[in-house]
Amino acid sequence: MGASGYESWFVSARDPVSARALWIRHTRHRPRVGPESVALWCTSIDHDGGQQPTVVKEVFGAFPPDAAAGPGQFRGQAAMAGHRARWDLAVTGDQEPLRPLRPPALYRAPLPRTKLEAPVPDGQVTGSLELDGRWPPTMTTRWR
Repeated sequence: MGASGYESWFVSARDPVSARALWIRHTRHRPRVGPESVALWCTSIDHDGGQQPTVVKEVFGAFPPDAAAGPGQFRGQAAMAGHRARWDLAVTGDQEPLRPLRPPALYRAPLPRTKLEAPVPDGQVTGSLELDGRWPPTMTTRWR
């Protein structure tokens, strides 16, 4: 991302052997004028555990130095309304990135302003997720 702009990274995964799923998103907005705004989100669903879905979102004035978001890793933490989430996830896959805009020159052009790309369109997510103490610190399952 340049001096100004909007960037959003997310991972959506489900456990193939249970009714658990997660969605994590890191967004960053740098306006041409005014302060930067960053939001880290974590949504979890654990139907096997009989839990209601939990959403945690925290807004920051700058990208937290211990956070990471990109094609291979998501790391961060957030707190909201008495809930706390912390994640450190690796995302791997062997498919080529998905760039649905046609023609490919649109990725270099000023329009459209939003350019969807899925660097890992179908992969596996491994690592740790801590959410209000419900899930163990280390996930032993591979998520898809």
